[in-house]
Amino acid sequence: MNGRDIRALGWVVTIDVWGQIVRASLGRPARIARGDLLALRQRWLVLRNIVRADEERSLNTWLGGPIATALSPKSEAAVEDFVERLTVACPALYGERALRTRCLNQLTQVAAFGVLGTLLASYASAGSSTGGDATLMAFAAAGLSLVTTLHLRRTYVLVKRLSLKQSSPDLLALEKRRLHTLRDRTTRD
Repeated sequence: MNGRDIRALGWVVTIDVWGQIVRASLGRPARIARGDLLALRQRWLVLRNIVRADEERSLNTWLGGPIATALSPKSEAAVEDFVERLTVACPALYGERALRTRCLNQLTQVAAFGVLGTLLASYASAGSSTGGDATLMAFAAAGLSLVTTLHLRRTYVLVKRLSLKQSSPDLLALEKRRLHTLRDRTTRD
């Protein structure tokens, strides 16, 4: 786990919070209860403060950049706590299945906007400023969808990794024993 995971998680949650604001302004029901949002905000602030404190203490972070540096155990625990609260508060948005579906939907949008941009570029007349503007907007939307897809993918992988870790803490030990047994069998043969 590193800073890229935290950045992706923050990106996805920020997009969803803005979506909540838009939904509320349109009079639609909220996906996350207000109390849960406030509790998640507090957890996020704690997580951010812990990670920043670790970054300030680490020379490796200063040399390698905060994004690529592995997190400290304290930071990892804060991320695990935040992700656990997030998936409990809104499994329809942050459960493994939901994140995977959202990621695939975003990937479909990337393809659709890319195809639309290509078609507009192919069929728009060279002198048409409207066709050029529409092409530019389609490719910009494809780019934004691609960035969102990448962040959703990274968040999905993080949530999946943490849920596997929480659901079966002995899984790693079991896998090590299985590999050890296989290695013993192959060395005997």
